[in-house]
Formats: sequence, structure tokens, C-alpha cells
Amino acid sequence: MNQTSGRVASARRAVGLLLACGLTASAGAAELFKADYETGNFSQYGSVEGHSGEIWVQPSLARGGAYAQKVTVVQGERDVGGSAWRAETVKDNGLGGKAGQTLWYGFSYYIPADWVTDASTGEVIWQLHEFPDSCETWRSPYLGLYVQGGMVTLYRRYDSKPCTVGNTPEGIAAVASTPLIKGQWVDVVIKAQFSYTSSGRTQYWINGQLVGDQMGGNIYNDTRPGYLKVGLYRWEWKDTAIPSRTIYHDEVRVGDANSSYAEVAPRGTPPPPTVLIHEDFSAANNRFTTVSGGTWSVTGGQMTLTQAVPPVGQSLGNILVHNTAVTGDFEYTLDASAPATAELWDDFAVVFHYRDSSNYSFASFNESNDGATHGILKYENGVLTQLADFGGAITAGTVYGIKVVRTGSRIQVYRNGVLEGQVTDASFTGGKVGVGTKNNAGTFDNLIVRQ
Repeated sequence: MNQTSGRVASARRAVGLLLACGLTASAGAAELFKADYETGNFSQYGSVEGHSGEIWVQPSLARGGAYAQKVTVVQGERDVGGSAWRAETVKDNGLGGKAGQTLWYGFSYYIPADWVTDASTGEVIWQLHEFPDSCETWRSPYLGLYVQGGMVTLYRRYDSKPCTVGNTPEGIAAVASTPLIKGQWVDVVIKAQFSYTSSGRTQYWINGQLVGDQMGGNIYNDTRPGYLKVGLYRWEWKDTAIPSRTIYHDEVRVGDANSSYAEVAPRGTPPPPTVLIHEDFSAANNRFTTVSGGTWSVTGGQMTLTQAVPPVGQSLGNILVHNTAVTGDFEYTLDASAPATAELWDDFAVVFHYRDSSNYSFASFNESNDGATHGILKYENGVLTQLADFGGAITAGTVYGIKVVRTGSRIQVYRNGVLEGQVTDASFTGGKVGVGTKNNAGTFDNLIVRQ
């Protein structure tokens, strides 16, 4: 990533509209800054950067209250310097932090449903930017949220040297990457314990779920604290088929070390996840496909497998998948049971990322345990790999509530609300969900997928 984001010499700014900021905080106050836009203007910020008509406060779409910030940058209108496209609100007053300080950040953003993904160039939609010392030039933000292609990534940069050489710091790392969410508000909370050494820590939540928690540097070794920028910055525009970019922001807050997640998180109840699949098996339907195995049927309000067949090689012997494809993040819940038999390997499996009979992931629950069962596994190109092993075995005949959560490349599996295992694996980015067993019969109910 070679772009140089953020502030350049003030003479090159498109609009440097200074506004009254009036930021004061009583001793011990945890909240340092709030921009909820309910003033109907940008008076909560210090300045606005962008061409006239590119950035404004509007009442048509808001995460909380009646107003939110809207930004639209157009391909044919670079900033005054002519080097990039930029429309951002700015707040100085040390809100970017400095080494040794801990700050909390919260905000919401909304990317419209018609946003066209662009793998060739990205945008920065929230950033903490530096003030360079006299021996330095302007550099990329030390914390920035980037949209590129179909992913959103929080990057951290750091340099322990008092004088960074050009825009090449000692380190650049992705805290977490998650699939782009379009057409709904996304709530973000970031806690930064600033350091330009390995003692730094960056924690990153999306919609209430921790998606990144990383130790390591996350700031430059600069004399002056950095500052906050909210909006959209695009350093190149290679895809000429994309005429413009639009994004909304709301509920922007900053808290000090005495603050908390609850204090900076966007207010109110976030939009509920979309229910993509809901099957209660109250009646038979044609929304499933039998991939392999015995007889699948709806019986007594449950999906039931009878006459199970043993596996061929390392695969599951019995698989049933829903016909709906699932891409991106998801939460997959269901009730499952392995009917008791005289055998010691009664089991059931929760299938996800199903692409074909040689490529899928699954969570296996078994009475016994070995390297091919009772854990998180993937079957890739016909080869089985156990990614995580579960603890206590199941009891056949007992119904368990199972939940699989995918956030970015992280997969978490819960049994009756308790985390059984988690892994980071990006082998599959999408596919169908389903159910299965390795050996014997199984019953399944209340299958729900939310996004």
C-alpha cells in the first residue's frame, strides 16, 4: 500500500472551512468528543475538507437521531492539489492520540447497496493521521479503516524512529479484514493502546463482535498527537466505470482511557441481522439437496436422517445442504442430536462453506474423538484437515444448540452457548450450509442463518 493519505500543506486544500469547535472536558471525563450531527451542521468538528457539495449533513438517512454526514466524491473532481479525491471532517485537539495513551473510538458507517466493488484501488473511510516532525513528510494514517474490493480492513502502521523515511514505516499490519457489508449501518468500536513498540494493542469490534485483537505498534514516534478524520479518501481512480463514491457516517465518539465500549458505541439498537434462511421443518420442502448418504426426510417437525451410510475415504458419509448460497459473514444456528445406538461413534455434523463434494467445512460432534472427528474440520480438494479439536464428547440422544459464527476469516463454534473452538482460516469465502453425519443417523431442527 503506497498511498499517502490525509493532510498535505494547507495551501493545497480544497476547502479549509474552520468552524468553532469549543471542545472542553471536565477533569476525569471519559468522553472527549461526540459528533452525532444533531446540530444539523459541522459545528461539532474543527474543519471540513472537500469541494463544495461533496460533504454535507443530511436528514434522509441516520444511524441515531435525525441527521448524519454524507460524502459523495466524483471521479472528475480531484482535490485542489490534484493528487487524490477527498471529502472528510477533521478534528484535531489531540484526538488521534500519542504514544503511551489509550483512547476509545466509536462510529457507524453506511455503504449504499449499489456500491460497486473495486479491487484496483481502495478508500479510507476513517483514519487517525499524524503531524510529521520537521525531519519528515506526510505519511499514511497510523490507524485507518480501508475498503478495497469486497473487504474492509483496519490497518495499523508504526515506526519507533524519530524520523520516518518517506512513507515507509517500520511496520504495517492488518488488524482484521471482514467482508464488505452494503445497504445497512455498520457499528465500529476501536480501542487503541498507543505505542510504536510491541507493547501497543489494537482491539476492533464490528456490530458488537470482537473481530481483531492484536499486539504491536500502532503509531509513529512523533512529537505532536495525531488527529481524527471521518469521510472518504481515495488515492487513485483506476476503474473509470465507477463514476462516484458515496458513504454516510454517524455517531462518532472518542473516549479516553477511563471510557468504555458502552460509552463510545453508537447509541440505540443497531439494525437486526437479516435472516437469510429459516427452516423449522414444520412441513417438507424442496429447498434442500441430498449430496450423499441415506434417507433424509421431515418427520415430527425435524429433519431426520435414517439408513445412514458410512463415509467414502475421509469425507462425511451423509450430507444434506440448503439450496441458498451464503457469502460473507454469517451466524448459523440449529438444534442437533445423534440418536443413541450401541456404537461408540454416534455423531452429527454442521456443514458450512459447501462448494462441492470435495470442498466444504464442518463442525463435527461425536461420542468419541480422533483426528477426523469432534472438532472444526475442512475437506479441501478431497483432503481432510482438522483445524481445531473440541473438548468433552457429546451424549447420544441429547439435543444440543449449535452456533457457527464466521467473521472475516475467523470461525467460532458454540455448543449450548459455550465456545467449543475457534480458528482463522480463509480457505473458503462462501458456499452453502447444511447438516450431516459421518457414521450414523441424526436429527436436526430450527436451522437459521443470519447475516
